[in-house]
Amino acid sequence: MLLAVDIGNSNISIGLFPGNTLVDYFQLPADLQKTPEEYSDLLTEQLDTKGIALDKIDDMVIASVVQQLSSILQRVSRLLWGRDPLTISYQNIPELKIRYRRPETVGIDRLLAALAAYKTYGAPLIVADIGTAVTIDVLSSEGEFLGGIIAPGPQICAEALAEKTSLLPQVELQPPSELIGRSTEEAIKSGIIYGTAELVDGLITRIRKQIKKPAKVIATGGFADVVSSESKTIAIVEPHLVLKGIQMIYNYLKTSD
Repeated sequence: MLLAVDIGNSNISIGLFPGNTLVDYFQLPADLQKTPEEYSDLLTEQLDTKGIALDKIDDMVIASVVQQLSSILQRVSRLLWGRDPLTISYQNIPELKIRYRRPETVGIDRLLAALAAYKTYGAPLIVADIGTAVTIDVLSSEGEFLGGIIAPGPQICAEALAEKTSLLPQVELQPPSELIGRSTEEAIKSGIIYGTAELVDGLITRIRKQIKKPAKVIATGGFADVVSSESKTIAIVEPHLVLKGIQMIYNYLKTSD
């Protein structure tokens, strides 16, 4: 069984693939203060609750945008299985032609989400990852990763409002019952959820105009479901695109050995 690990800024998403299909999924906190031993215990506990023994894990593959956490999770693999995991970089994605000026600076999560969407839905394509940040990436008709747009995500906006103002509270990010908030909490929810939907729709409209293609929009990320319900441009929500991309690269590398 493959243990696919997507290390983000807020969470570590972990998927279990006995074959080509994601059969289970859970998250651990992305905490730089935790030791490899603590993460080993957390991971073992999660696997135990799902009835999966450590010896059922054949390989562990990591994709990360936080280098320090990569090192910690690599140590976890050595502690639990006595071997280094495979860590994916942009150089492991030959099926995606990357047209970024400096490919090594693209977040690996963006590339993997783009790859999984491309292999599933074809191109041209727009991939909107709505999580800690909002990233909107574009694939040409030829399957080239052209680049994209990065903006603050809903959680960053909520935390910034709570941190930078004395009277605005932290709120749970769910759509309010109506657009015009009748309380401070509802007003914040409205601004962040509807504001993010308008941000995504506006940027996608501009992208389509520039590329002159009616590219399909696939959304992923922790807030994709919430925002997509208010969006006019998102066609499909795929919550685990990055994990699926990890599995695809793992299969590619195994078969090309």
